[in-house]
This record gives sequence, structure tokens and C-alpha cells, in this order.
Amino acid sequence: MKRTVLVTCIGLFIGISSCDEEPLELFDNGLEFGHSYGECIGAGCVVTYRLQSGKLYQIDRPSYAGCDQNVQLSVLPDSSFVKAKILLTQIPEQLWHEPTGNIGTPDAYDQGGIQISLSKDGEKRCWFIDTNNQATPDYLHHFIDSVQEVIQELP
Repeated sequence: MKRTVLVTCIGLFIGISSCDEEPLELFDNGLEFGHSYGECIGAGCVVTYRLQSGKLYQIDRPSYAGCDQNVQLSVLPDSSFVKAKILLTQIPEQLWHEPTGNIGTPDAYDQGGIQISLSKDGEKRCWFIDTNNQATPDYLHHFIDSVQEVIQELP
């Protein structure tokens, strides 16, 4: 009986551990996330990060430029990666099926917007998402709240 319980516990542990790794493979070229505010002056108006290959990078971007590829990256400390990697497990699969572009009316009344870019199988998709949960699909609420919390914790 004890052996059965032990084997079951080990099996559950392995199963749960493998679930943690799946999202990293789902979006093979990483996740870009950030926020921007159009009516804003100074630092913090546009803040964007890239989670990729076990590292977190800050993207140097003077304004929200959508899905551009030509960006300067600055690697952040591993402690920042540890804070941000939770987002990889929270990406809603439905987001991938949304048309690229705006979701809701981001920054329409100076509330800002959340930038999300995902890459999968060589294809990159980008969204600028309203921070007002009343303007976005229910499945996004937890993810967007998590993105905002992580941004607050990062340099």
C-alpha cells in the first residue's frame, strides 16, 4: 500500500512538473509584453520586455511600434526573469486566435494599453490591449492583470 502511494505521488509530481514546461514550448520565440501611454512624457511611458530562451530583456523602444523586429535589447538580471516567467504559464491559448491589432480601445481615454507579442512556428502576432476589463474578453482579464503586476515589479 505504501509503495502504491509513493509511486502515485512520484507520478503526480512528474506530471505537474512537465505542465510547467509546456508553455515555454508553445510560444517558441518567446513573449513580449509591456505597457504604453500616449499622453505621457518621460520615463515609463513605454516599457516593453521580452521573455526568451530563459532570459528577460528590456526592449529599448521610444514609442509603441507594434511588431517591429529591429529593437535594442538589454538583458536583465536572473532575478527579474524569475519574476516574469510566471507569465509564460498564463498566456491564454485563445489569444493566439484573436486577429492581430487592438483588443478593446487601448489608450482611447488615456488609460494606456498593454502590448503583447507572441511567436509560434515562425509566425509573430501582436496585440495592443485595453487595460479596462469591461472592454476586453473575459479570458484575458487574469492574464492582463498579471502582466500589469509583473511590470510593476520590474526595473
